[in-house]
Amino acid sequence: MKTTVLKNVRVLDTESCEVTHYDNVVLNGGRIAELNHAPVQEDGREVIDCKGLTLMPGLIDCHVHINMSSWSTVQNATLPNSLVAARAARILNGMLMRGFTTVRDVGGADRGYVMAIEEGTIVGPDLVICGKMLCQTGGHQDVRAKWDEQDPEYLRFQLGSKSHICDGVPEVRKAVRQEIRAGAQFIKIIANGGLAPTGVPITHLAFSEEEIAAIVEEAIIADTYVAAHAYTDKAIERCVRLGVRTIEHCVFVSEKTARMMKEKGCFAVPTMATFETLEDKSSSMTPEQQARAQQARESAYNAMVILKEAGVPMAFGTDLTHISLHYHQSDEFTYRSRVLPAKDVLQSATINAARLLRKEHEIGNVFAGAKANLLLVEGNPAEDATLLSKPVNMRLIIKNGEVIKNTVA
Repeated sequence: MKTTVLKNVRVLDTESCEVTHYDNVVLNGGRIAELNHAPVQEDGREVIDCKGLTLMPGLIDCHVHINMSSWSTVQNATLPNSLVAARAARILNGMLMRGFTTVRDVGGADRGYVMAIEEGTIVGPDLVICGKMLCQTGGHQDVRAKWDEQDPEYLRFQLGSKSHICDGVPEVRKAVRQEIRAGAQFIKIIANGGLAPTGVPITHLAFSEEEIAAIVEEAIIADTYVAAHAYTDKAIERCVRLGVRTIEHCVFVSEKTARMMKEKGCFAVPTMATFETLEDKSSSMTPEQQARAQQARESAYNAMVILKEAGVPMAFGTDLTHISLHYHQSDEFTYRSRVLPAKDVLQSATINAARLLRKEHEIGNVFAGAKANLLLVEGNPAEDATLLSKPVNMRLIIKNGEVIKNTVA
């Protein structure tokens, strides 16, 4: 097995946010073998002098859509599957080069991408998927035109579509089982409306409480959890009460509901980048939709303050769509830093995200036995998280023990 030694390095612990100097961090077999204070044993090993820079775990984005490359959700759902996959490979590689070594796709990606990454056909982050997101007829991700009466089942087989349309308790149970069978590692539901020009209003609630409870039960039976697209406080409250584990966006969450999230052990995944890129999307939105989106942007910042005060753990998410917007992924660190301490922002993309994924035993921090998904950065992100918004500050990117980028020498 290949052994790589990172010598003369400061290691950032994402739990304590303290930095400790080590003579060597030894990588072997895609894992961190040891952190030590000893003379380096070169004997044919690859040795990288880190020059006292900061070693930290690779970044984790818990809300991405790797198949989204078009401005229009409707158009994206009708693109050739081969084109969607080719664009997704490029998107994934860009994420890795920004330091994201793990991403959670929350609607659209299938098992084939996971296999392609694992075998090295696609050079990208480790991928966690939910398959298609569950959506009721006429819900936020039912992209059919009002006059289109064809069976929505075809959307399940379009790679560029994010939705699996299902209605009623028997159907939603079957839908969960189908997505799990196809390789989903968690389940995503559309719990209310959104900002998409072709979608339903934000105030629109989706699925009955009986349906949501059935989805949660099926996920628990499969030893996994449910994530929910939820903007309004009412949508968030009913999801949390019914056992949903992660709430995506959380735009209009109230203090009362945030406290319930804390009590129930829920995670929040704010997505500021999608709101901060509204100007790029404005040409496809009416003035009324633009005003609504601006209101959501302002409320989303306030929501992060409410969530922090309630003690709700927040994970990093971006929710970017068009292929020209994905470079804003790293800007999420800057956006969050406007209202949150650097420590909180750092932890959202490392240890908190790892806990959300139930992978804290192998990613999210630097420790012996962890996966060798690592970054070497200039400065200390626990003191200034905006350092991570500039990929140039990432001097070394390591994925599964393999050096992807090295500008240290």
